[in-house]
Order: sequence, then structure tokens, then C-alpha cells
Amino acid sequence: MPLYVVRQGDHLAAIAHRLGVTPESIWGTQENADLRERRGDGAVLHPGDVLVVPAPPPARSASLRLGSSNSFRVEVPKRRVSIRLTRGGEAIANEPWRVEAEGQRAEGTTDGDGKVELDLRVTTRRARLFLDGRGEAHDLDVGALDPASEPSGAQARLAHLGLYRGPLDGVMSAATLTALRAFQSSRGLPQTGALDEGTVAALEEAYGC
Repeated sequence: MPLYVVRQGDHLAAIAHRLGVTPESIWGTQENADLRERRGDGAVLHPGDVLVVPAPPPARSASLRLGSSNSFRVEVPKRRVSIRLTRGGEAIANEPWRVEAEGQRAEGTTDGDGKVELDLRVTTRRARLFLDGRGEAHDLDVGALDPASEPSGAQARLAHLGLYRGPLDGVMSAATLTALRAFQSSRGLPQTGALDEGTVAALEEAYGC
């Protein structure tokens, strides 16, 4: 079976759609067992992860008429995207929002936990979230979040939680360690500055994934 090396911005649903298979068929392949153990449900992958991809199902044939127009319609699958909005550690609850993403539009109101949920095509890479009542607009990179167990993923979560302001370069710098220890302190964890199992789980819980 062929191999696929994950790139920045890839996620399982988009990879599967591009290769003509289902996310479940990739993630359930026995050869991906080690990666499943490290990445959980596969919602967040890391650049450089290697996936074993099963063969796609046989292509379906279509009958065409000569001298006439032939129309085909392809449906791009969608996946649910969840975003939790906070300010100063407090949820932005019951706030009207709208999203524009590559020709797609959605709107709604955050729930009591500040959560936004919407369905986007799996090919979507960029979106913009508007909070008109606050005069705010935020750019979203869909699929760009690395796993919390990776330094770059920890940096992104710490930045969004307001604890880190450095580059998302995957380097465990002094600023990254300081932010990580501050986060551990806020969660009652040992202030080791290490991405141990408890810290990774707490980062995922605080960020939402």
C-alpha cells in the first residue's frame, strides 16, 4: 500500500478525499496502528507523520452520448469544525458570529461555553470569523493545528490561551518553557516545563482538542 507523508495544513478527512478513500479506511488500517496510538482519533496530525493508504475502490464507469452535453456533479464532503472563544480565560458566551470560508457562509450564536460549531468542506484551508457585535474579525487556518504533544502544537495552544507570544517554531525556547510552566501552575500540575502525559491532556482539555 502507498505511503503518504503529512504536510502542514493536512488533516485526515482532506487527505482521504484527495486520495479517493474514506478517513475510516485510512485510520483503521492495521499498518497505521502505531500512529493511531500516538494521535488518538486522527483529528490532529503532525507534519512528517506517515500514513499507509489503502487502495481506493474501483472507479465507476459512466455512459456518454456523442454529440451531446454530459453533466456530472461531485459532492465535496464536509466535516464539523468546533471553535471555543474566550477572552481573559472567560468564555465569550451567547455572542452572535458569522464565518466566511471560500464561498461558504454560516452564522449563529456561541453557546454558554463560547463554542462555535459549523460544517466546512474538507478542502477548506482558510476561513474568517466575524464577531460583529465586538467589531472583531479573526483569520482561521483550518487543519493547521499540530498535536499538543508536539512543541509547535503546545506553543499554538499556549498562544491562544494568552500565555505565549513567541513564534510557533517548535523550539522549546525559554519563552516556551516559561509559558508551559505557567500553564502547569494554573492547572495544579508539577512545573516541569515538560510535555508529559498530564500536561498534554490538560492542554487538550483547556483548548478543546
